[in-house]
Amino acid sequence: MNATDVSMDDPTVTELRNALKTYEKDKKNESSILELAKNLTKSGSDIPIEVLILFSKIAASFPNEKSLNESKAILSRYIEHLSKSSSLKVDPLKYTFDGLLRIYLKTGELDRAIHLVKGLEEHEVGCFPNTKELLLMNLLRNNNLDAALDLLKIIWERDHISSRMWGYTLNQAIENNNYEVIHWLFTTAKITNYIVPSNGSLKKLLILVSMQGDYKLFKYLSNIWVSKNNSYNKFIRSLYIECFASAKSFDQAIKRLCNGFPYQGARITVDDLPQLTSLIASNSKYTEKALAYLPAYSEISDNNENKTLLLNVIIEGMSQSGYRDLLPSLLNRAIALDISPNQDTVLIFMKMAARSGDMGFLKDSYSKCFSHNIIPTKPMFELLILSLIESEEYGEAFKYADEMRKQGLEFRDFLLEALKEASAQLESQ
Repeated sequence: MNATDVSMDDPTVTELRNALKTYEKDKKNESSILELAKNLTKSGSDIPIEVLILFSKIAASFPNEKSLNESKAILSRYIEHLSKSSSLKVDPLKYTFDGLLRIYLKTGELDRAIHLVKGLEEHEVGCFPNTKELLLMNLLRNNNLDAALDLLKIIWERDHISSRMWGYTLNQAIENNNYEVIHWLFTTAKITNYIVPSNGSLKKLLILVSMQGDYKLFKYLSNIWVSKNNSYNKFIRSLYIECFASAKSFDQAIKRLCNGFPYQGARITVDDLPQLTSLIASNSKYTEKALAYLPAYSEISDNNENKTLLLNVIIEGMSQSGYRDLLPSLLNRAIALDISPNQDTVLIFMKMAARSGDMGFLKDSYSKCFSHNIIPTKPMFELLILSLIESEEYGEAFKYADEMRKQGLEFRDFLLEALKEASAQLESQ
C-alpha cells in the first residue's frame, strides 16, 4: 500500500474519495468511510496523496470513540507501510502522522501523542506548527510542564518557537513555580519578540528567580520591571538582596543592603529579607561576617536607615539561631557605634521574648521604646497584651490595653475578644 501522486482506477479509492468529500459537507456516514479505508489497507492498493491527506484530516473530527479508535488503527497501518516504503515521500507521511496525532489529542492520549512527535523527528519528517502548538497547549492545560519542556526542546532543535507558544508556556511556568522551564525560556530559547509579562506575572517571576539565587536572570528581569514601571522600588531592592542570599553570596547580599539603591516608596524592613536572616541563622560563619560588617559600615556610611536595617537583620538572624543572651550587648555595641534602633528592632526583641515565654524580658524589650524615643506600634501592643493574657497576667494586660487606647490605636476584633475573655477570667478569680 503506497501513496501516489495521481488517482488510481481502483473503484474503492474513487468511492472513498467521494465519501470523504461528502462527509466534509454533511458530517455523516463515517462508518462507510472507515470500511472503505480498511478495505484499502487490506488489499494493499495505492492511495492517491490527496485522498490520504483528506482521510487523515477528517479522521480526527469523527464524533464517537469507536470511530476514533478505528481511525487510529487505520492511520497506524498507513504509517507503518509508508515508513517501510523505499520511495518514502514526506508529505503523505507528515499528514498521516498529523491525523493520528490529532486523534490522540482528542482522546486525551497525551503520552502517545508525545511518542508520535518523537517518531516524526526520527523520520526527519517534522510536524505542522499548529499541531505542535495544539499538543503543547494540551500539555500545559494539564500542568504537565516536564513533558511540555521536552516537546519545546524538540521544537527548538528543528524549528522555531512562536511568541504565542513562548508566552503561554512562560505564564503556565510562573503559575506552577517551575523554575526549570522559566530558566530554559530566558536562556536557551530566548526569542527576539518575546512577550513582556504583566506586572502581576513579572512580580511572581522575580520572586521565584530571586529564591533560586539566579542573580543574572534576576538582573535581566529587574531591568524589564524598571523599564515598564520607571521605578526601582522597595520590591526590587529587597529581592535583589534576597537573590544573593539564596545563592549564598553573603558578601554581595550585605553589600547590596548596606550600599542600597536609589528607590522610591516604603522602606525595607527585616521582614522583607527572610532569606538573608535565615542565612545568618544557618551558620556561625555568616553571623561572624555580619557582625564584622557592623562597625566597618558604621564608619563609612551616613545612611542611618541602612545601618539600622543591617543591625535588625543581624539581631533577627541571631535570635533564630539561639544567641538571645548576646543580643542586649550587641544592641549596646550598635548604639555606641551611633546606630540607632527603631520600631523593628524593639519588635524583634519582643517576639524573641514571647517565643520563650519570658514576660519580664518582653516588658523590658517594650520599655526600650521610651529609652530610645521610639513610638510604640500596634503590633507591639498586640503581641504584649496577648502574651500577658496567655501567661494569665490579666492586670498587666489591661494596663497595656489602656496605654494602647491612650495612643489612639485601633483595637482589632481578635484583641477585643481576647480582652473580653481575660475580663471574664479575672472576675471569676
